[in-house]
Amino acid sequence: MFNVSEEIGKIITTGNIKTALDLWAGRWQRSLLCANAWVKTIAVDNGNMPMWQFDQTLLDNTNISFIQSNIEEYLLEKNNGFDLILLINVIAFIKKENFLSDILIKITNSVNPQWYLLLSFFFDDDPTMQWPNTNFYTFDDFAFLKDEFDVIKEDDIRNDDLHKPYGAHKHHMWYLIIRKK
Repeated sequence: MFNVSEEIGKIITTGNIKTALDLWAGRWQRSLLCANAWVKTIAVDNGNMPMWQFDQTLLDNTNISFIQSNIEEYLLEKNNGFDLILLINVIAFIKKENFLSDILIKITNSVNPQWYLLLSFFFDDDPTMQWPNTNFYTFDDFAFLKDEFDVIKEDDIRNDDLHKPYGAHKHHMWYLIIRKK
């Protein structure tokens, strides 16, 4: 079964990843995973940063910077090159036409020549898709990338989760890993 943390670890190991950008980093688990693997990581989220949830030794890691910012503004201002960009469980909350025609282009312009993008999105039967203003994506929505990018992995998984407002439930998600040719 697809395991996000294991896939990130494989990419870091095999892809010679030195820098990572975690957009809409949320609770930063993947950002910290990258930083603890000696990858210089920038975790960007436009929400408040709940620093209390992490051990101070994780927060003191010099390989990570936490930034509270509007993501689109950050991408325009800081067009740094990154080896790995993470978009985990967030694009369903971005207007599809804005993400595919604008934000994704900005992201692909913010990367080094050999880079990876790992993103996930929810199946239409996932409970998250019942929320208002969510956007449904499929692998076909990303087909236009195949001219310039190799699709490393496409996978759909179901995993258990526990959070409000649903309590215990299963997520049904698609994962996509692409690499610049």
